Amino acid sequence: MTYKLLITGSRKAQPIMEAVALKAVTRAKVNGWSIIVGDANGIDACVQLDCCWLHVPFETYGITAQPRNICCDKHLSLYTQVDGDYLARDRRMVELADRVFAIWNGESRGTKYTYDYAVKLGKLADIRMVK
Repeated sequence: MTYKLLITGSRKAQPIMEAVALKAVTRAKVNGWSIIVGDANGIDACVQLDCCWLHVPFETYGITAQPRNICCDKHLSLYTQVDGDYLARDRRMVELADRVFAIWNGESRGTKYTYDYAVKLGKLADIRMVK
């Protein structure tokens, strides 16, 4: 079984946040982990591109029939539609993950919600506040 790391973060990603995401994906590659990621703009899109570029296996989750963001057509088959709203999607991703890493701008409610849900479930969870 492959260890799964959920990387989540704010839709408004600054370059420093994108650098933190790249570091997390690089660490996952070194450790042989796969990534779980959403389909939003910002950190989600950045993580998808980093995974594609570094050849790190990943799965993308959203609530629409087609993903809002996907790094390339090659990875479209790695998209899973979750029933419900984005909080339901966030919960599903946490439930599938072994560990959660949140890159937070101090404002994104979805990122904080996802981190808090991971803590509630007793998952290994880290939050990095980057502005």
